[in-house]
Amino acid sequence: MGALGKLAVRQAIKAYHGSPYAFDRFMMSKVGTGEKAQAYGHGLYFGEHPLTAASYRNSLEKNAPLVGPVRMARDVMDMFGGDRDRAVQELVGRLDDWRTTNPRYQKPGGDRLFSTAAETIGRGDEFPGGKMYKVDIGGRPEDYLDWDTPISLSDPRAEAIDRLVVDAGRRRNIFLRPPVESRALGRNMYKDLSDVMPTFNHYMSEREASKRLRDIGVPGIRFLDQNSRDPALLDLLREHGNPEGALSATTARLGELGPASDLSILSPKAQALLGSMKRPNTGYAETPVRHLYEDVDKAAQDAVNNLKVIRPELGDDPAFLKAQKQAVKYARDNWERSVLENARNKLSKGSTHNYSVFDEDKIKIKDRYAHGGLAVKRGKR
Repeated sequence: MGALGKLAVRQAIKAYHGSPYAFDRFMMSKVGTGEKAQAYGHGLYFGEHPLTAASYRNSLEKNAPLVGPVRMARDVMDMFGGDRDRAVQELVGRLDDWRTTNPRYQKPGGDRLFSTAAETIGRGDEFPGGKMYKVDIGGRPEDYLDWDTPISLSDPRAEAIDRLVVDAGRRRNIFLRPPVESRALGRNMYKDLSDVMPTFNHYMSEREASKRLRDIGVPGIRFLDQNSRDPALLDLLREHGNPEGALSATTARLGELGPASDLSILSPKAQALLGSMKRPNTGYAETPVRHLYEDVDKAAQDAVNNLKVIRPELGDDPAFLKAQKQAVKYARDNWERSVLENARNKLSKGSTHNYSVFDEDKIKIKDRYAHGGLAVKRGKR
């Protein structure tokens, strides 16, 4: 372990892993045998949220889909991260709700479905199929290289990683960027290192990059899970460096925008133009907030052009030009407001992360459970 790793406090991150296989330990030699995506570096993947891990287990299972009480037992176990007592309580509560529901609206067979699922979990039955692993990951969240936020020059990892990149690039006579800037993202630093590795393909380059980061004490990568990768949220994190700064800036900007305006403030022509504007797609993780105004302006121009095809005389109509400005101003403010409100809600609730871990010795399995109950119960080790 490198000097940086020795500074880490002995703590653990609670996380989950879903797999179609049963095993007793995680091994780096098995990396790439699961989903094979490895989109966030060469490592062992875990999620803070149990349903994230469950989704990977489900996608990799080769068995026929589960149905009936067994499927419900697994889904509820997933919901509570393998906590059998809470899962049974949830199903008993659903059974009570079913019994007090008007018979006209009761789901047929609900009493058997809920009671059998609860009994299945209570017995601790294990069924064929994928497994869920509850683990402790060694270290603190801040010890891991954050994929989505900038790393400061004051962080000793910045200089250490940049030195790896420069040294490897010099040996291969590769033209390199200037030393790392204070706002470099973790993903860019990992990519820079992977790109200069003396290997023959992308897989081997990332494997070597992960190994070298591990050797200087960087245990892995931390990144937002898909439910938290809101495009506006990512852009705010990149700009402000951390969730607290992003939340403060978002709240301030929403205060400047003020409450949403009623459509009645627009002229009828402006309302008609606004109605024909196609809202930009902000559903992709790489769509930055700073491009929103450009998207609004393009949508407005497309709407204007379409109307001019039908009514060419509108191009010289002062009232139409005024309506165009009104519609663009209204769309800019309201579309930005809705995007920022969504990001603020996620920032306020807190995001969940996944981890790509470079060191198998950092992983301690606490529980392994299948569909209906705990298969293996392990103490601390």
